[in-house]
Amino acid sequence: MKRVCKTCGEPEEKHHEPDWLELPDGCVCDWREWDCHDKTRLPPVCGEYKGDGTCNCETCEHDKECHTANAPREVRRSRTVHPIVVHSESGGGRE
Repeated sequence: MKRVCKTCGEPEEKHHEPDWLELPDGCVCDWREWDCHDKTRLPPVCGEYKGDGTCNCETCEHDKECHTANAPREVRRSRTVHPIVVHSESGGGRE
């Protein structure tokens, strides 16, 4: 988890006076879009994006990309498009 200042956006290791906002693992949102002045951390990214792809998740309010970044490796791999290779049973020659 990384922490950024809610006032200037600097990461924790570069800041001088703490006013931290904790971002959950996998979060790639622009934290400035959140109403975070009264918060110290954003909510965690939920397990599955719910929405039409043009808006934030109806459950956790994170961007769709946060769910992709936070998805388990097996799930991300299953979403990858692989080319279809067709092999001829006759060894590749024309009949």
